[in-house]
Amino acid sequence: MKFTRKKPQRQAQPIAILSMAAGLCFLFVIVFLVGKKDKPAEKAMAQITKKNPVPENSPAAPGVGKASLEMDVPTLVKSVSGSVVSIITFDGRGNRVAEGSGFVYRDPQYILTNRHIFQGAERAEVKTRSGTFKVTKFLAEDTDHDLLLLKMENPDSRLIPIPIQTAIPTGGEKIVVIGNPLGLETTISDGIVAAVREMDQFGRVIQITAPISPGSSGSPVLNLRGEVVGVATFQLQQGQNLNFAIPVEHAQKLKAEGDKTFAQMDARFHDEFIALKTPMERGKYLFERKLYDEASAHFEKAVGENYSSASAHYHLGVCLKEADPARAVRELKIAIDLDAQNPEAFFHLGELYLQMNNQDEAILAFEEALRLNPEHAESLKGVAGLYLLKERFKQAIRTLEKARYVKPDPQVDYVLGMSYAAVDRHLEAIDTFQRSIRLDPDKVEPYIGLGYVFVKVKNWKLGIRTINEGIMRNPRNAELHLILGVLHLGNDDVFSAEVEVERLNELKSNEYRSKLKEAISRYQYAKSIR
Repeated sequence: MKFTRKKPQRQAQPIAILSMAAGLCFLFVIVFLVGKKDKPAEKAMAQITKKNPVPENSPAAPGVGKASLEMDVPTLVKSVSGSVVSIITFDGRGNRVAEGSGFVYRDPQYILTNRHIFQGAERAEVKTRSGTFKVTKFLAEDTDHDLLLLKMENPDSRLIPIPIQTAIPTGGEKIVVIGNPLGLETTISDGIVAAVREMDQFGRVIQITAPISPGSSGSPVLNLRGEVVGVATFQLQQGQNLNFAIPVEHAQKLKAEGDKTFAQMDARFHDEFIALKTPMERGKYLFERKLYDEASAHFEKAVGENYSSASAHYHLGVCLKEADPARAVRELKIAIDLDAQNPEAFFHLGELYLQMNNQDEAILAFEEALRLNPEHAESLKGVAGLYLLKERFKQAIRTLEKARYVKPDPQVDYVLGMSYAAVDRHLEAIDTFQRSIRLDPDKVEPYIGLGYVFVKVKNWKLGIRTINEGIMRNPRNAELHLILGVLHLGNDDVFSAEVEVERLNELKSNEYRSKLKEAISRYQYAKSIR
């Protein structure tokens, strides 16, 4: 059975309406008070101004480019170890599936690794020296040679791609493997190329004497010039020290086909699918892996075979939410007529009404889902977002307070914090934003929310410290720099505010740059007439 490689549908999420509502429920207050230099802030800004030493589209960098002379192992490791990453994959329940390694390839946002690490996974975390990045999709795969190309969101631009050597190394050539076996970061093993062999499963492979332990899969195999010659992939247990790498020349043939989910990769080649006999079984198999376009064809057949099946209409409706919203509404209504006790059907109907901007019907659908299941977390989020849009803040707060205890969610805490701030419950807002950060330190929105609250309560120094922490996590977020500039003005520090104008100019954020320049002009005018 062959599936077409369609991009999976992105189902509407109640979190989107929460985020939109949060943006509307908070007015940005600029306080023009009347300079002393803030050195911690200067240090934070120095992080922003550092340029990527690698020219765009260049695989080489100082210390790791092609060299005519070989390096000793300590020098080689120092040159490239910052470009080797640790990878942990998770299933849909958040359980660890596997650990592996990878390396920066061609561009700071691309990671090359082994495909088998992601079998059965729905998401992954890529850990670099500068932080941990969440990944849910991949760009390209080579099933024959067990290679996968990942794309990180908002990576550190200072990550340096390791140069590639596509020529197959010769027997006896010295090599070094840098990886993270068993989670032990930057573990180095060296050896030689024992042989270049042909194997039925992979074709030509490089046998190396350097060991490949669990967690080392995906590690770069380097020659002494600091070039990747292979990707450490597998070990044969029958003998001692029989370790193999896939020649990196195969990575050169990878072609990005658009973002695809890990579940999509898993389902396309899973033998279990072939064993499923009925359209309903096959549809559910694909549905669970979020392959909605492909699943819908099977649910269409299931409806044709048994029109009175509420489950078939329900699943078909969910699959069609993005491709054909009107038809999706009809299918979900049929499912509800056949079985009015399914809260999921009402929840998805509510999301569809949101897509159609029918807020009143959406509220009714979410409320019906909550009548059937008072702890339905997604319906709590959806109806709370609608309450916020209608400025029914007390109802929104009550709903979000319940949602946060039903299922801890950093985004729920963020929006609840914005809701508290909208009704001037500032201490509760601060506490809730901080809880959101504890749940997910990498999310930037709670830092932005805290910044707004500190502007409103005029706590300039704590606000500056908080926003600098946010900037250290996401130096390219323009809104953080805007808020930091306003906080500096409140702290009577025009110089630092003007530094933020320059940062915004570098980030090419003309809108926020203009707002901050206008704020500085008003501040200076107010000071001049005092």
